[in-house]
Amino acid sequence: MRQWGNTGVFTFLKLKAGSSPEQFNRKIAGFVKSRSNGTITHRTPFIFRYADLYLHGNFENGVSTGGRISYVNLFSIIAVFILVIACINFINLSTARAARRAKEVGIKKVVGASRSSLILQYLGESMMVTLLSLMLAMLLVILFLPSFNDITGKSLRLEMDGVFAATLLGLAILPGCWQAVTRLFTCQDSIRALY
Repeated sequence: MRQWGNTGVFTFLKLKAGSSPEQFNRKIAGFVKSRSNGTITHRTPFIFRYADLYLHGNFENGVSTGGRISYVNLFSIIAVFILVIACINFINLSTARAARRAKEVGIKKVVGASRSSLILQYLGESMMVTLLSLMLAMLLVILFLPSFNDITGKSLRLEMDGVFAATLLGLAILPGCWQAVTRLFTCQDSIRALY
């Protein structure tokens, strides 16, 4: 090559096993400058993992500044909002159902049920509904994920880790706590309304 000014081309290479990409980048940092006899000093070649190129394919000054990962982040935020809306909907439906069971709570309190036993009962009911819906969702994912992978040509898999388990536990406990507290307060109002 006689001219080193055109840097708009991607070149693919495979490093030896055990090679460090950072060390290789340091070795080739002055390559264009030395080949152009010091006339091109503002361009530095660098390597980037091919596996990361699809999501992090935008570069400025040799540094990845994003790419399709912004879509992944956007859809993740939307998914969290949908999950929050679903939790709020579940809490609202549970509160409406609690008004129908307010007499039951009032009678249990009159008979001698402690506040903690009532809270545990409603927390347990909420967790049972959440866990049953989780098992149904997991069953559907297990059944339809292979077909989805065949259709899309992907190899997605379901991984359950600590963060996933903690999120599910939080989603089971928080609405249940809200139910338990609101049911205990609505039962007093319903008993007063009876007499």
